[in-house]
Amino acid sequence: MSTFIRAAKALDSFLLRSQNILLIFSTAVIIILMTIGVVMRYFFNGNFNGLEELILILGFWIYFFGGAVAYRDADHMEASMVQPLLNTPKKKAIYKIFKHAVELPIVIVVAVWSYQFIVWSLTFKPETVVYHIPYAVAQIPIFICYGLAIFYTLANMMRGVAMLRQQDKENGGE
Repeated sequence: MSTFIRAAKALDSFLLRSQNILLIFSTAVIIILMTIGVVMRYFFNGNFNGLEELILILGFWIYFFGGAVAYRDADHMEASMVQPLLNTPKKKAIYKIFKHAVELPIVIVVAVWSYQFIVWSLTFKPETVVYHIPYAVAQIPIFICYGLAIFYTLANMMRGVAMLRQQDKENGGE
């Protein structure tokens, strides 16, 4: 196995572990915050001001990092009428390469837009009402996760190329 492939697998493993930790942590914090909100409201007749702000920000982190994991696993929703017609491993590999080749420029454009969105947010400094948290805190995961999506789309496309090469070797170059 080449050094590049080992490094890519190590990076992938590190990124997946990091994303899962972030997802678990964010979900746990949301559960704790919601529990505190319920206890304050129903047992102490109080209110947790700004609860929605915190949950919304954490929700962005969960949603977009979950999306990045779906990109990694090529497990995001897909409505394809072509897939059922792919009856050979070679056709499946070609479809996979084509699908990710079409997906890649779109993901790059969205990553650029998300970066521009953060720059805009840092320029104009909008913030939440109660805790004055900069909106950029909720926008950063959009950029990070589309950056990850670029990496994962490239990796999935390379897997498709490897599948196609394997099929060509097995079929004698047909």
